[in-house]
Amino acid sequence: MTRSFAAASVASVASAAATATFASVGLVFLIFGPASGPSPLATVPLGAVLLTGLMLTSIEIGRKDGRPAAKREAPARPARVQPHATGMVLADHYLSIEFAAAVRGRPLSVIMFRIDDFERRALLHDGSLEGLQVAAYRVLKRCTRACNLSVRDEMRPGVFLSVLSGVGLEGARVFVERARKELAGIQVAGKPLAVSAGVAGFDYAMQNPDDLKRAADVALHRATREGNRVAVVSSSLAASVS
Repeated sequence: MTRSFAAASVASVASAAATATFASVGLVFLIFGPASGPSPLATVPLGAVLLTGLMLTSIEIGRKDGRPAAKREAPARPARVQPHATGMVLADHYLSIEFAAAVRGRPLSVIMFRIDDFERRALLHDGSLEGLQVAAYRVLKRCTRACNLSVRDEMRPGVFLSVLSGVGLEGARVFVERARKELAGIQVAGKPLAVSAGVAGFDYAMQNPDDLKRAADVALHRATREGNRVAVVSSSLAASVS
């Protein structure tokens, strides 16, 4: 790249010098005229002619300096999630945005759902672990407003995460009860599907979105131990478990 740049610069300078030379010769011919007689402009000093030539040379070099055009830096773009991103990656991206809004005063709640005794119920449902998860996710997604998000936790079968923007703990409880009622409509061996849930709300003592997810996970473990229950972690308690 250095060699090509130097070659381009030399060629450009040579072109500029040639252009200036021809211009100077033309001016000299104009001033001094042909051999048959002097020109009316012969009174113009020769130094002015040379100065004009130098000016033309500098202008030409400035136009054709051989330097590549400066590249403009692309404007900064907000982080984008890849189309093939998994559910939890999408949830983390969405939660990071809403967490920033919560710091500015917008309510935010996170809910962890778990199908009780998942593996046994899944095998009873259709003989696979996937079928019951898909069925439960469809119901949960139907219960979730378009401005919020519910996803599957791919690393933990039978676990789902919901992020409720602009919703406090009381609103989150209402959402959980509605979702559990709808999920109970899924029949497994003639019995309604049992689901536990852990709810956590944003607190200003939290340092990052992971603190909020961790609080919801703690509440979920408490609800699971109690069996088919809903555990709500208050905002102050949620901050302490982080």
